[in-house]
Amino acid sequence: MKIRVIFGVVIIVLGLLVAIGPQVIFKPCQNQLRVTDGTIKDDGTVNILREVPMRCVWTAGADLGIGILIAILGIGTIVFASAKVRLGLVIGLFFSSIYTLLLHMNAAAPKNVLIGVCRGEAMLCRQGFAQALTSLSILLIIINALYLLYLSRNKE
Repeated sequence: MKIRVIFGVVIIVLGLLVAIGPQVIFKPCQNQLRVTDGTIKDDGTVNILREVPMRCVWTAGADLGIGILIAILGIGTIVFASAKVRLGLVIGLFFSSIYTLLLHMNAAAPKNVLIGVCRGEAMLCRQGFAQALTSLSILLIIINALYLLYLSRNKE
C-alpha cells in the first residue's frame, strides 16, 4: 500500500476526531455563563441580562470546522498523485494543525492564544476536552511534519 494512502487515512481519521470528538467523545462544559447588570431584584436574586455559552463551547464549534477541513485535505492527499500538489496540501495540513493547537492553548489566564477553554482548573473542559484536543493537535503536527520531510526528499 502506498504511503500516501496510509497517510491520508490517518489524517482523515484524526481530522474526524478533531471535528466530531468534542461533540460526542470529549465534550466541553455544558454550563452557561450568566451576564448580569449588577442589580438585585426584590426577591434577592441578581438580575440576569442573558446567558452565553462558556468559552470551551465556542472552541468546540471551531474544532468542528477545522476538523472537517483537515479531513478534506487528507482526502486530497489520497486523490492527487502529483507530489507537488500533495506537498501543498501537507503544508496546509501542517498549518491547520498548528491552528488547532492554538485554539486550545491557554497562555496565561485570563488571556488565551485564540479562543481557549474555561479559566477554572476544575472545569470539565480543562480535564478532558482540552487535553484530548491538544494531544490530537500535537500528533497531527508531528505526522504532517514527517510527511512533509518525506515529500520534500522523495519523488514518488
